[in-house]
Amino acid sequence: MQRKRKSLSDKTRFEIFKRDSFTCQYCGKMAPTVVLECDHIDPVANGGSDEMMNLVTSCETCNSGKRARLLSDNAVLTKQQAELCSLAERRKQLLFLKQWRDELQKTDNEAFEFVRNEIETEMSVEFMLSPKHIKTLLKLENLKYVLMAIPIVARRFNGVLIEDDVRQFSQTVSRFATYKREEEEQPEYRHIGFIIGALKKRGGSNRWVPRIVDVLKQIVDAGFSIEGYVKWADGRTYYQFIEQATKDLKEIAPLTEVSDVLD
Repeated sequence: MQRKRKSLSDKTRFEIFKRDSFTCQYCGKMAPTVVLECDHIDPVANGGSDEMMNLVTSCETCNSGKRARLLSDNAVLTKQQAELCSLAERRKQLLFLKQWRDELQKTDNEAFEFVRNEIETEMSVEFMLSPKHIKTLLKLENLKYVLMAIPIVARRFNGVLIEDDVRQFSQTVSRFATYKREEEEQPEYRHIGFIIGALKKRGGSNRWVPRIVDVLKQIVDAGFSIEGYVKWADGRTYYQFIEQATKDLKEIAPLTEVSDVLD
């Protein structure tokens, strides 16, 4: 027996539209330029359910198809009624879009407060990062890694944040957040921090650090471990290390572009 179709709730429709970014999954058109509908992937007539996995966002045209139909005597009235329904549906979907935007804004505001609270927890704050600094941080890296980086960076600034350090603090948090993300994606990268720490004991210009990090990542990406460099770096200068690491990289990955590393 064929299952009787029932209307989907506004809540269900909104969740489907939001999941699909208010975009027709067939033609790519977006609300409010088109009226969106929820289409059953497995048709109701064939026993398809109303579960979210069986629903997809479709524009009115893609869902109904373009079929030639003969006009009846009341065709004009029917068309006007359809246009009114279409306008009402567009208005409802605009409200859906506004609700979605408001939810995203709420999430952004919560992330903003999380960062502020973490900084205030870890440091004596004489001058807080501006909203612009925090928003830039959250655009560059995921909130998770920013929160992981703040305690580490706070210790480097001796637990005090003053106005003159705000820019440097923000940049350092961004850099460490990236390190944390990369370490999670590629565990071998975790040795890089220990290597840089060992090299810093000899002092020297930090201008070598980005180049060293780049070469070490290339070695890892070529499929080799860099754990052995942790002990070897102790007592070496930046230049000595980058010279040896570059030589090793050329041997294990001769096609890798490592020119100008020692310029």
